Amino acid sequence: THSSLPSCSLRCLLKAFGPRNDRMQVGDRLVLAACLRRPSISAWPAQLLSACHPGPVGCAGFASASSDHVNTLAEMGDVAAVEAILQPLLNSTPPGGLILGVNRTVAFNLGLKAFANAGDLQGAEHWHSGMREEKVRLNSKTFGKLAEAAAKSGKHLEAERWLRRGYTDGFPFTSVQVSTMIDASARAGDPTRSEAWLARLQLLTAATAPAEVPRNSARPRGRPRGDAPTCMQPAHGAAMMAWARAGNPRRAELVLSSVLESGVGLESSMWNIMLDSCAKAGDAVRAEFWFAIGVRLSLKPACGAYTCLLDAYTRAGEGLRAEHWLLRMLRDGIMPDIVCSTVLLSSCAQRGDLSRAEAWFARMAMLRIPLGNRALTAVIGACAAAGDPARAAWWLAQMKAQGVEADVVTYTAVAHAHLRVGDTAAADVLLRGMLAHGPRPNALTYGSVIGGFAEAFDVRGAEFWYLQMHRDGVADLLAHNSVLSACTKAGDATRAERWLARMDVCALRPDAVSFNTVLDAAARCLEGDELDARFAALKEARCTLQDAADWPSAMTYSIRMRPWAYLGSCARVEHLWQEMLEEGVQPKACNMWALLQSFASCRPPRSQAAARRYRQWVAEGGETDRHVLRALRGALGDAPAPEARPSRGEARGAASGGRPPARQK
Repeated sequence: THSSLPSCSLRCLLKAFGPRNDRMQVGDRLVLAACLRRPSISAWPAQLLSACHPGPVGCAGFASASSDHVNTLAEMGDVAAVEAILQPLLNSTPPGGLILGVNRTVAFNLGLKAFANAGDLQGAEHWHSGMREEKVRLNSKTFGKLAEAAAKSGKHLEAERWLRRGYTDGFPFTSVQVSTMIDASARAGDPTRSEAWLARLQLLTAATAPAEVPRNSARPRGRPRGDAPTCMQPAHGAAMMAWARAGNPRRAELVLSSVLESGVGLESSMWNIMLDSCAKAGDAVRAEFWFAIGVRLSLKPACGAYTCLLDAYTRAGEGLRAEHWLLRMLRDGIMPDIVCSTVLLSSCAQRGDLSRAEAWFARMAMLRIPLGNRALTAVIGACAAAGDPARAAWWLAQMKAQGVEADVVTYTAVAHAHLRVGDTAAADVLLRGMLAHGPRPNALTYGSVIGGFAEAFDVRGAEFWYLQMHRDGVADLLAHNSVLSACTKAGDATRAERWLARMDVCALRPDAVSFNTVLDAAARCLEGDELDARFAALKEARCTLQDAADWPSAMTYSIRMRPWAYLGSCARVEHLWQEMLEEGVQPKACNMWALLQSFASCRPPRSQAAARRYRQWVAEGGETDRHVLRALRGALGDAPAPEARPSRGEARGAASGGRPPARQK
């Protein structure tokens, strides 16, 4: 469109940069805009073309180039082009001479700027070494660009080291450099350091700010005062983001409160960060409070702000309040997007309310809200939570009919629906279909199916799918422990031992759950003395655990106490209790159950001893559950203590943390 820019030069310019990522394509447009603004347009694109290609480049080729051209390339992070232009000029220009109309310090800083925007810390440090060798005078921007290069490469401590080195050389921190450190610390997940740099920035701006405007001066609500530095708003936002990512919304609130008190002004970005932080913490009350604060400060809520409220109430388990805010969002004339719709459907799935999930899905379809894979997967998740696998299969068929691609997450939700009702055969067929036609199952899919077979006491099914998972290269410790659990629930201690020994072959290291599961299998088949011998063998192999400090645990000693508790051997249970204390293990409710059960199984029951130990347990702040109370009633004579060992169903419920599973021969 420009009369003095030949089309061939434009094609050469675009070909020189070639296809790049989105960020570089934006930079290419900046260079093209720079070409269109230069008077010597017809000459310099070809010179730029020669600069972008590697090879010897002479200084005469850049006669019409200027520092603005190099600055544009440096802003793009095009290190190769900047070096190709500057390096020959730096080598041929005598000390004290100008390079592209600027002194050597500015020219070297342009090179550092290119390295900084490219996030190349090593290259920036090498360029800085060249400055030192040529004894070029350094300034504050030199150290600022070195710190920026370190920050963009994800090394915020190196960035801080370069800034402090410049401070030692007599160059005070600038507000831009401190803002860079705040953002770098926030991105590195170091909120404490980010807030410390924010405090330094506040002191720096307070020292350089003009006289304060009275607080009662007229200004728009929610807008910063005229004397508030423009760098403070993104700095506060970065500090808030750091605390939000660290999962500490209270500290993010303190930063935002200081923003409101200092008069910097509340921007929509900071407001959304605060809402998102409360949502991820599941604090719906604080999210609604800050939403009202933003509205009072004349901030217009968009779809993202409402989505944060919906997410907060969903995480808090208050799905009806989430629906209330979606209705308010529609009344305010804001159309929900696909993320907002998925959050609401997920809240229905979390409650297992299939009818409301389907009703909301139909209403969103009537409003022509784009609903894709995630929304339909949320509805299938509601079917799984409601225990309706037939409806889940129907929605999967609807997805295929509508041309929506069902991914592995969708198929996993359908598998959950089958496993929730104990239909392992249907889950098996579904998984075989995934292997034959796709999508390929992932670790969660395999783990869910293996866990379902374990709950159904189907050892062979669990082993089959674990071996298939191992062949696919996605086997993990959770699935291996599920196989151990299947062997334990089937009462096959020998098989559990073999699978524990196979962990080395599978390149896995056992954890405390692995050892406790194998010990539980032995407790179901062996007598008390044999169980103690098996415990001693596992204790010798404790060095193979991922974290040896986690084992033995309170559950470990509960498994060991269980056989003696059913036999009414109070002395052996008391001995194991003392051994547990000597090991530094804190007793839990499962251990108190074993002790009270031993008192109840005695003939006659030792009611006074049971009452004394229970009072002592409560006085020390011990936990109590229904299994502890049932054993206590049996010891006191309020209810008959079960002489027979619990059934397999009771044992299965107790294995998850309640009454310890029964011993089976």
